[in-house]
Amino acid sequence: MKRKLLHFFAIIALLASPFIARSQQPMSSDEEVELEPENLNTDYKRSFILEMGRPFALANNEYFKNYKGLYYIKGSMNFLLFDHFLFGGYIGHHVLDNTKFDNIRNPNLKTEITKNANVTGGLQLGYEKKIRKKEILITHANIGYAGQSYKRKRTSDNSILESYEDQGINAGATFMYGVFIEDKGAVLGFLTYQLIGTTYDPDRLELSTEDNPSNQPTQQFSFGLVFNFGF
Repeated sequence: MKRKLLHFFAIIALLASPFIARSQQPMSSDEEVELEPENLNTDYKRSFILEMGRPFALANNEYFKNYKGLYYIKGSMNFLLFDHFLFGGYIGHHVLDNTKFDNIRNPNLKTEITKNANVTGGLQLGYEKKIRKKEILITHANIGYAGQSYKRKRTSDNSILESYEDQGINAGATFMYGVFIEDKGAVLGFLTYQLIGTTYDPDRLELSTEDNPSNQPTQQFSFGLVFNFGF
């Protein structure tokens, strides 16, 4: 999982580097114009979208009761078709842990933490609409693959007590709305729902449960900020 995470951030850095370099170039006198809506160039054929936020556990009762989100990050490269429809590929990483309640599961929970890491990747298809020149709405659905890992660690020395990995389908839907802040660059807020075709099983981590294990798939809701770079 650590290797997958390193690969993920390497890909993000590689994809974002052209836009970072562009943003650091000084503007010429001809370019120093006030970014009013009528002056913005919002036409592009490709876009890189970076989503960053916080996930929350949903259905699967055991998962929902105990896990809280730490961070959610997802990057995608997209192509605009017929000016409004977008198609592309994505890769994401999000992490939760079971510190939602201190007195649940295991009497030693305060000295132990179980972390859930998720790596996702696949394809997405969506719709993009520019509103009144400066505003932008994006919505898309995604489907792909997800790998999950659960690690129960002792907090005193970070040693792993129990762990397991799982994998399954990843499907979801995302809604974004925001404004252009420069030519072809926009900042948006987002809401996303993601389903991962795996089932959280506390027995595999040797955690006691009050309820019968759930057979519902893992589901998460996330919100945060989006940076959209067109080119």
